[in-house]
Amino acid sequence: MPASFSPHYTAFYFAGADLWIAGLNLSPADWGNDLLAIARLSSGVALKQVHPQLDTIAHRIEQQYPNHIGWRVGLVGLRDEVVGFTRPALLLLFGAVTFVLLIACANLANLLLARGASREREISIRAALGATRTRLIRQLLAENLLLSTLGGGLGVLLAALGTRALVGLSPAILFKLAPGLDRSGINTGVLLYTFVIAVGTGLLFGLAPARGSSKSDPNESLKEGGRSSTEGSRGHRLRSLLVTCEFALALVLLTGAGLMTKTLLALGHLDLGFNPKNVLTLRVPLFGSRYQDPEHRVGFFRELLARIEALPGVQSASLSRGLPIDGWSG
Repeated sequence: MPASFSPHYTAFYFAGADLWIAGLNLSPADWGNDLLAIARLSSGVALKQVHPQLDTIAHRIEQQYPNHIGWRVGLVGLRDEVVGFTRPALLLLFGAVTFVLLIACANLANLLLARGASREREISIRAALGATRTRLIRQLLAENLLLSTLGGGLGVLLAALGTRALVGLSPAILFKLAPGLDRSGINTGVLLYTFVIAVGTGLLFGLAPARGSSKSDPNESLKEGGRSSTEGSRGHRLRSLLVTCEFALALVLLTGAGLMTKTLLALGHLDLGFNPKNVLTLRVPLFGSRYQDPEHRVGFFRELLARIEALPGVQSASLSRGLPIDGWSG
């Protein structure tokens, strides 16, 4: 295993181990059927191809050991097993970010429409000098594309700095539970996604203002006072539509945030089945050769428990292998 390898359930005790040895007796007559195995598939073999073979093995073991009937082997990819539970939260965050992006794009499109109205005389002069409509649209889209690319680049820079800040603020225990977390950063997929979104939004939300500006009548625009008439109702309706969309998206975001806040408040008052008030916990891992003997470990914890119970203000104390709801193991 690599030097950074450390299963989360042994990170507190064996994070520096150099050698891992498996020596379990896997006889179904002596063990339960909930053991965890880790396997690497051969190249070109899909997960669904392995299921029938494992079912065959399970049937053979059932015939050999009648007391173990009905058990099966469940296969899960290691990535899904370790980080699969984060997918719903990340998808929810992704949706919220998308709504914020759409609101920002609507704001930008409104600004581009207003800018296009102020440049109508300039566009008319270019058209009068022989610029085709396609060339005018291409020029305006190039400007919008440059603007969105600069915005996307700034966003990537802020994301990189934000990632480093989050890593710096993370507690030390996280680096033991998740080796490699300190090297977290923006990967190539995220950069590619950012580039596509930046270019796509720049072209999409810059197309309407560009088409609107290129459609204006040069003769009317060049007349004194012509701007007020040609700016017209079309641009006003489009800007009103964009503002309406902004309000609708913001309402969805606010509603989702309100529901999430309500859920968090409800979780804070959830009945856990026990009273956690004034309950303190302490984790005590034992290291060194002094505690290799089980009797010494038992003696240490018995003395520890007796001393804690004798402290003023302590009503009761106990020992446990885990905490309720969090890694409870009996």
